[in-house]
Amino acid sequence: MHWSRFFLTLLAAGVGTSLTDWLFFGVLFHDKNNVYPEVWRPRQGGEGGKVAWSTLVTLFTCAMFIHASDHFDLTSLHYKVAFAMAIWFIACVPMIVTNGIWMKLHPLVSLAHALGWLAKLVVIALATHWLLK
Repeated sequence: MHWSRFFLTLLAAGVGTSLTDWLFFGVLFHDKNNVYPEVWRPRQGGEGGKVAWSTLVTLFTCAMFIHASDHFDLTSLHYKVAFAMAIWFIACVPMIVTNGIWMKLHPLVSLAHALGWLAKLVVIALATHWLLK
C-alpha cells in the first residue's frame, strides 16, 4: 500500500465520516437527546475537547478499516461494503441495542446512532474503494 494513498483515503474518509456524524449524531432526532438529560455528561468547558477526541476515534476507525480491507485483499466495492455491513452487524448493532436496553436513551437516539454507524462504515468503504487502488 502506498502511504500517500493511505493518507489521502484517510483524509477523505475522515471528512466524509465527520459529515455523517454531524448528520446522524448531531442533527437527526436532536430534540430526543434531551428527553433524558441526566444520561449526558455535563458541559464543562465546552464541547471542543469531546469533539476532538471523538474525531480521533473516528480517524482510528477509518485507518483500521483501510488497513483491514487492504490486508484482507478486498478488491471490489461489493466486498468492501459487505465488510462494512459485517462490522455493523457484528459490533455496532449489538452494542447500540444493548446500550438502548440498559441506558435511558430515547429509541430514536439509538436508531440515529445505529444508522450513523452504518453510514460511517459505508462512507469509509466507498472512500477506500475509490481512492486506494
